[in-house]
Amino acid sequence: MKTLSLLVLFFASQVLFAQTRLLYFEKDGYQLNQESASVLDDLIFELKATKNNRDIAIIGHTDKDASEEYNKELALNRTRSVKDYLTERDIYNRFHLLSMGEMNPINANIDENQKKVNRRVEIVLNYQLKNDVKNVFQQAPQEFKIGPFESKKITTAYGTQIHFEKNLFDSVLPHLPIKIVIQEYYDKADFVLANLTTETSDNRRLESKGMINIQAVQNGDTLKLKKGNSFNILFPDREISDDMQLFEGAVHNEKISWDQTTFTPSRSFSNSGWSTTYYPGGDTISRSKWWYEKIGGETYKIERTEHLRLNKITIDTTDVENEKLLDELLMASTNVGWINCDRFWNDNSPKEDVIVEFTGEFVPVVTLVFDDIKSVLPYSYREDNRLIFKNIPINRDITIIGLHHTKDDNETLFAIQKSTSKKGLNEKLHFERKRSEEIKSKLANL
Repeated sequence: MKTLSLLVLFFASQVLFAQTRLLYFEKDGYQLNQESASVLDDLIFELKATKNNRDIAIIGHTDKDASEEYNKELALNRTRSVKDYLTERDIYNRFHLLSMGEMNPINANIDENQKKVNRRVEIVLNYQLKNDVKNVFQQAPQEFKIGPFESKKITTAYGTQIHFEKNLFDSVLPHLPIKIVIQEYYDKADFVLANLTTETSDNRRLESKGMINIQAVQNGDTLKLKKGNSFNILFPDREISDDMQLFEGAVHNEKISWDQTTFTPSRSFSNSGWSTTYYPGGDTISRSKWWYEKIGGETYKIERTEHLRLNKITIDTTDVENEKLLDELLMASTNVGWINCDRFWNDNSPKEDVIVEFTGEFVPVVTLVFDDIKSVLPYSYREDNRLIFKNIPINRDITIIGLHHTKDDNETLFAIQKSTSKKGLNEKLHFERKRSEEIKSKLANL
């Protein structure tokens, strides 16, 4: 009874429960029956309709027949059957398979009627681990102020350039400044400590040039861009023809899920010598003419723009080489919030699963970092204290990092393991208590 109580307490302490589904199994079996499949089909419809990318726990149980060891594996097989059914139908949420075996019955297991309700799997949506690592290493935000109708260029601490045009934000109060709050992450160590990864919501891998979180706040309210508006952003590490694209991030249970932006950029066409800019479905907003002139021996582009809505004319002069560079490297975002500058990483080498094991009654944040490119992956799913990283390219030098912290502790549990990806790789993480500065020092050369 003492062991049972401890196990129940442990799992309850690791997760915040939300919505639960129950499935039942035949004696000594782990195949899904028609009723269970129907429950899962309804769940699949719900997850896709709501675009729920949050973690899901699948907790397996058995009756008390057979040995404890046998029931532990039987319960795990039941959770695997559920996970396989969901993943085969394009559910990409990260799964936590937890095997309770016979250790958490809901009755005394006296007769068959009682035993059959213990042969169950619980599916817990919006599963959230209790791990405060992100708060320990949280980056201090940078703050800038702009007038409510001001055009302003901002250069951040890492050299990111952001250009906000006038009248960009919706629902602006005319008498108060707008506070721009920025956090930016450009090193792999920054990614790891902030629990940021380079994987999309549908498990495609990315190689990142950097991630940035931009918030616009006025009078305590978070502002959004007006429909059809965008702002320009220049990431400091961009290079000509590097194939980078913008991805937007959504926060789910302290984890960022990336999706490729699908905004429609403005388009231009020529009309009697004028270049007219408009947005699909909207009105003409400006027209401009431009030409090249030599000034002091240098060639410049001179552009005359008539802003039709503002009844205003501007003339800009730009160095030709600089103008070409900006055209290549500037990126336009139609949303404030989390933004990731990435390209898809397609490695054609053979793939294998990498397994990472740990011991202890805690669940760490564990990431796999590629040594030669800026790509950091979360584990694909978990089976108790085994973490599975799916489809990792072989013969790549990797670093596996584990972190765990609780609010009432002054130190963080930390593990780091260098390895090379290969078939059958099974690494064991050994955690030690470390101060924050020690951890940052060990991750400095990722």
